[in-house]
Amino acid sequence: MAFTPRSAGRIRWPGGWLRNAVVTPRLWRALNRPPATHPLFQRTVVLPAYTSAHYLSWANLVINLILGLSRYAPTLLFLLMPLILMILGLTYGLDCGLRVGSAIAREHENDTYGLLSLSPNGPLGAMWALATSAIYRNHDFMRLWEIVRVSLITGLAAGVVVTGIALVLNADIFTRLPQPPMLIYAGLLNFAAIVGALYAEYVQSAVLGMLVGLVVSTYARSRLDASMWVFGIYLLLQMVIYVLTMAIGFTALPLAVEALAVRGDFVLAGLSFARLGIFVLAREVAITLAWRGLLARLNVLPSESNLMNH
Repeated sequence: MAFTPRSAGRIRWPGGWLRNAVVTPRLWRALNRPPATHPLFQRTVVLPAYTSAHYLSWANLVINLILGLSRYAPTLLFLLMPLILMILGLTYGLDCGLRVGSAIAREHENDTYGLLSLSPNGPLGAMWALATSAIYRNHDFMRLWEIVRVSLITGLAAGVVVTGIALVLNADIFTRLPQPPMLIYAGLLNFAAIVGALYAEYVQSAVLGMLVGLVVSTYARSRLDASMWVFGIYLLLQMVIYVLTMAIGFTALPLAVEALAVRGDFVLAGLSFARLGIFVLAREVAITLAWRGLLARLNVLPSESNLMNH
């Protein structure tokens, strides 16, 4: 599968982070627009492999599992897909971090990292090309994202259809005691908040894992050290995010709602979206700090990062 670059001879960067505190969308767009013309990217992804050995990764295993179940056991896949989506973001983010850290640490082991850092885009350009090539190897990134995207869109569409059916069956012509439709709408909003949480979990975990791999690779000089540090730091950050979300969203917020004596069918939906906001914000803070730490570690000024967009 060929990659068509959006702009020949340049690497797209999520620059301007001082002007915009939200880093995740720009990093995610940059991941979806890899440097297809960069020699390091072409060597790993575009050009034919030098060996016939099959590359195995967590993403590859999940993709093969889903494709196999969709062909031979679609009912089982339908039952397992919610569970797969729940754990996919966390595990794939770790997979991204391990692959990025190992790919750059391999260049340190081969004493080629210093030479690659002298490329026109500097050390950040070389690291980004190595990182995206590690993530896009065997096109796992695109295939897995397509599965997640289609699954979430299908789930949200199914929720809308179920809501419509519930509203029809709730009409006066079908029942003598129709329930208030606000309760049905609130249920749809709660479901939408869950879908949003799954989406944010996948996207932000992939970005966070990649950044952890990049930052760790500026310190680690061997693949073993890089893998150990990525594993520990990534899981620690995710654990802190989950604990903060539970403490604020599922403990403090309900107590505040109870103290304010707020009532209504949409209160639970409001709580769900508030928890989603806390969840996204906590991980966004971690991503922003990691991105700024990477720029500081590589001594890259924001103005220099902006120039890479032109």
